[in-house]
Amino acid sequence: MRTQPRAHALRLPALLALAALITLGALAPAPAARAKDVNARLGLGGAIESDFRDSGLSFKYWLSNVGFETIFSLGIHDGTDGDLDYDIGFGLRGLYNLSRTDSTNLFVGGGVLLHQVINGPGDRQVIEVLLGMEHFFTDYFAISGHLGFRFGLSDTSIDFARGAAWGGGFHFYF
Repeated sequence: MRTQPRAHALRLPALLALAALITLGALAPAPAARAKDVNARLGLGGAIESDFRDSGLSFKYWLSNVGFETIFSLGIHDGTDGDLDYDIGFGLRGLYNLSRTDSTNLFVGGGVLLHQVINGPGDRQVIEVLLGMEHFFTDYFAISGHLGFRFGLSDTSIDFARGAAWGGGFHFYF
C-alpha cells in the first residue's frame, strides 16, 4: 500500500528553492540607472507655498546635486486702515539631491524668506527646512512639491505656530 506524501514535507524543498532564488536575485548587479542631469541648468517658474504670501516667481539653478532657489513675491491687499498694503518678499533656499532617477529627484533643503510690508504691519522673517521631490515630464519642464517645517519672526513675536508647511511649483529648464 502506497502512502501519500505529507504536505508539509513538500513545502520545505519549495521554500528552500524560493529562498535561493531570492538570494541570487538580490546578489545580481542592478541595471545602471540614468539619473536626470540637472548640472548647470537654470529653471524659471513659479512657487506656491502654504502661506500664499511666500508664493511668487522662482528661479532654480543646479550645480550637480547642489541647487539654489530664489523666490520673489509681490502682494497688494487691503490694509486695516483702509489703505492698500504692499507686501514684498524674497526667499533663498539651498537644495541637495539625495536621490536621482531618470525622471524624479528627491531633495532636502533649507532657507530663509523675508517680507517687508509697506503701509502696514506684518514684516517677518521665516526659516524653513524641507523635504521634496521634483518630477521631470520632459527635459525642459518639471513640477515639484515639498513638505517641511517653518518658524520665524514677525513684528511682535517669534512665530512657532506656523509649524508644518507645504509647497509646490513648476519650472521650465534651459
